Amino acid sequence: MSLDGSLRIMKQNSNKTVFKDFTGELERKLKEGKSFSQALADYPKFFSPMYVNMARAGEEGGILPAMLRKVTEYQATFQELKQFVVSASIYPLILMGVGLVAIIILLTTILPRFEILFEGVGKQLPFHVQLLMKTAKLASSHVMLTLLVIIGPPVAVFFYFRSKPGKILFDRLAIRTPLLSGYVRDLETTRIFRTLEVLVDNGVHLATALKISSGVAGNLEFQRLLRRATEALKEGRQVGQKLKTEKLLPELAADLLSLGEESGQVGQVCGQIANYYEKELRTRIKRLLSFIEPFFILIIAVIAGYVVISMLTVILSINEIAG
Repeated sequence: MSLDGSLRIMKQNSNKTVFKDFTGELERKLKEGKSFSQALADYPKFFSPMYVNMARAGEEGGILPAMLRKVTEYQATFQELKQFVVSASIYPLILMGVGLVAIIILLTTILPRFEILFEGVGKQLPFHVQLLMKTAKLASSHVMLTLLVIIGPPVAVFFYFRSKPGKILFDRLAIRTPLLSGYVRDLETTRIFRTLEVLVDNGVHLATALKISSGVAGNLEFQRLLRRATEALKEGRQVGQKLKTEKLLPELAADLLSLGEESGQVGQVCGQIANYYEKELRTRIKRLLSFIEPFFILIIAVIAGYVVISMLTVILSINEIAG
């Protein structure tokens, strides 16, 4: 089928109004004389420079259907990785939420009922129990304030890190924090080299591919690294050696890229690098989640156990006085 005919059928058979309008606009742009890549470039929010360049390469080489299949495979790979991370994170998040709700109920509903029991005992309660009771009383009297104190700081930190200064700070911390840096490195290595593989294998010059990959990288430090690598390539130096001296990407990846440059198989080598570090990333995530689940359970058990044991200790001391 022709490209505009395909868009027309997509428009007619879609149940989503927004998608109908979008495909209709693309069809109209094609009829006005724009190429498919030019039409996609008018929507930078939806189509990154990588997609636009791949469509342009397909048009110039007369292999647009093959390029679109490559785009689909590329998108499917990252969608699968994203779904893996989301699915693996559901149980720990539910566990954390249930534990937090249980602790809030314990402080706001159950502990205040013990206050009447402890009044008029005639014995000074331990300081930690007094502090616990005052905290419970304050939490039960000001539930909204308690929720704000608990939820407010994480929300504030989240929105700060989404701002430009916060994003810069977070990206710098992410590559310097021992536990987090490994995950960031593997994720960015997978993103960068998967993009390079798809672009270089389909006729995009390495300099252009590096420039596009800098927009795909999520971490600002990796974006700057790729821009410096692009400049090094334009100066006649090897990209792999430049990446190796920066020491931000794994040394193995930089060495393999150098071999790919020497043998003229950059695309194939980039694909092998991406495959390797994607497996490493999945392994890291599985290990992290296997540690987080018992850690959350332990934290919740310690807090709840401390409250229960403190109350039981006081109650037993009251019984001894009554006896």
